[in-house]
Amino acid sequence: MGLLLEKKLSKELAKCIPSGPRVFLMSFTSKRFIDVAYRLKEKGVSIVYWTGGRSCFDAVAKERGDFPGTVFHNIYDATRAIPAPDMLHENFKPVSAELISQMLSCESQVLGMMNSIDQDNEISVIERKNIYYEYLRYWHGTLEMHKPDAVLFHDIPHLAHNFVVYHLAKLMGIQTVMCDTVKRLPDRVMFFEDFERYERIKNEYEKICGQNFTLKDLSPDLQVYYRNQTNPVFDATPAFKKQQFVTRVAQNLRLFPGIGVISRNIEQRSFFKTAFNYTKMLFNKKNALSLKGDFHRVLFQKIRYRKWNRIKNIFKKEYECLQTKVDYSQKFIYVPLHSQPERSTSAEGGIFSDQILLVHTLAAALPKDWFLYVKESSWQWTFPRTQVGRFRGYYEKMAEIKNVRLIPADTSTYELIAHCVAVASVTGTAGWEALLRGKPALVFGYTWYIHCDGAFEVRDVASCSDALAKIEKGYSPNSDLMIKFLGALDRISVRGYDNHNFNKNSFIPEESNVQIIADGFLKTLSK
Repeated sequence: MGLLLEKKLSKELAKCIPSGPRVFLMSFTSKRFIDVAYRLKEKGVSIVYWTGGRSCFDAVAKERGDFPGTVFHNIYDATRAIPAPDMLHENFKPVSAELISQMLSCESQVLGMMNSIDQDNEISVIERKNIYYEYLRYWHGTLEMHKPDAVLFHDIPHLAHNFVVYHLAKLMGIQTVMCDTVKRLPDRVMFFEDFERYERIKNEYEKICGQNFTLKDLSPDLQVYYRNQTNPVFDATPAFKKQQFVTRVAQNLRLFPGIGVISRNIEQRSFFKTAFNYTKMLFNKKNALSLKGDFHRVLFQKIRYRKWNRIKNIFKKEYECLQTKVDYSQKFIYVPLHSQPERSTSAEGGIFSDQILLVHTLAAALPKDWFLYVKESSWQWTFPRTQVGRFRGYYEKMAEIKNVRLIPADTSTYELIAHCVAVASVTGTAGWEALLRGKPALVFGYTWYIHCDGAFEVRDVASCSDALAKIEKGYSPNSDLMIKFLGALDRISVRGYDNHNFNKNSFIPEESNVQIIADGFLKTLSK
């Protein structure tokens, strides 16, 4: 199709879109974020391009009545570098050496991010690069064609193609807006433009540091939160961590229902009906985010889960063979490993998504007679897809580093924080918990609490050495400044939730929450 026809069609599509800020919606998939999209449209926002998935998104994309000029792009296709049906992309130029060079840091991370959607490690590096270049070509051309005012993400972008769109938008001077639940705080959501900088909370914190601000000035919910978190006998483990995924993982590994379920169906005289429906379900096709685009039968997926579980058990045994008992009489830095692949390291970790590099950097700067107590996350051996987050010999490489001790994964994180000199993490909540408890945190990635007093931003051995020199001299976070940081967080966040895992006990009605999320995007867009 010729360039003139392409431009003509683009103009025709533009006529269908209301005036107002022109935006892309990336991965607005759940019913909650579809409702947010409707609220944004009601407020005059022009939704030019929209990626999403699942049945509720597909229904909106198929109907099109409410969004006649919007380009809809199924997230499963986007992941596989398949263009949206409405996009006239044939004339998009191949990527140039200049653009590839400008996006090198993005490329490095995207190739690693693909682990989460290549769960059997079937795609070679050269094929991954080919997919990445197609992401680059398509999304650069799409942004140039539609010229949005902003790109909105439902989360910190960590799907490979979303991460490319985020970095392209920054390169092209297009505003990016995203939201995130402050996971350790009840019903708190923040909106921001750059997850590597968190300028809003930094600026607010600088303002509040010059004010007379005390615990009583915090909102009531944050006063309760602070008192609980600083109470040594309070169990600070969040509800979602106690319940999340445990049941689901067990169900994924099970090929057939348990004896209890079978007995109950026999008693209720529904065994044959249930057995028929369950067998039918096992042979249903299931779509999933992947680079190959395979549709797997549910039965085959369950067999894959069991295979992956065997791989994870091998890694677990390797770790347990190398672990040693905790000696609290030693001076040590507590290093809780992140479960991977996960957003907290890939995207937020940058180069330190390689946690072996983190441990090497720490060890090179470690004062004499100090140790690193490295603790694996037990989720690494239970979550789906985490088999690609480690490799054979991973723990051996860590254990070989000078003064590194691998400790049992079931060791209490709060006991370790209480006895450590400092906590070191990519972006983990253990660092935040350490600050609340008066211990310094060495932060290797990009996280919202990086600007808090007591948090040291580490990028290399030199910055790590500087931080450890201060800590060795007895530096510890100031509790008054911690309260002021919570005050800044109080002011820039809103009461709401963006993720179903964090609203189990919320008193905020869903309809109100949708409006809160929409208003948060609008407020950030207007800046």
